[in-house]
Amino acid sequence: MNDILICKKDIGTFCNNLIEDFTVYGVRQKEEGFYVFDEIDEFSDPLKDYIPTILPPKKYLFPQQETLLRFDTQPLPDVKPVIESRKQILFGVRPCDIHGIRLLDKIFTADHEDKNYTQKREETVIIGMDCLEPCYEHAHCASVGCLDVDDGYDIMMTD
Repeated sequence: MNDILICKKDIGTFCNNLIEDFTVYGVRQKEEGFYVFDEIDEFSDPLKDYIPTILPPKKYLFPQQETLLRFDTQPLPDVKPVIESRKQILFGVRPCDIHGIRLLDKIFTADHEDKNYTQKREETVIIGMDCLEPCYEHAHCASVGCLDVDDGYDIMMTD
């Protein structure tokens, strides 16, 4: 793994360049005390001090609802698998969420590979945001050992 330094003042330019070529999802405040991962059209300062999001970023890898196959019964039965995927970046992912994604990687790439998941995962870049301490008093990360991660991301930002 290579260490590359990007100054804080250059993160906006870096992210806006990513937005030109990829679909980028990052954290935004939905309302007071509630945060969501959502598509970013233009970069502003990343939210560093947010409590866990309403739905974790895994929703872009393992959606709650997706089409798995299409079929036609006329004139003969014809079933075709559907794999919908696109290049995407998950920006500002916390170590606890990266840990969760690593668990999904193990589950969906084991003995019976889930092609829908693996295709999405292969086309996803994860940019993590390191936590120096738990994000709030009810955070489980320290107690279950996922405050730090050594892998499962492509870039890790730290302050």
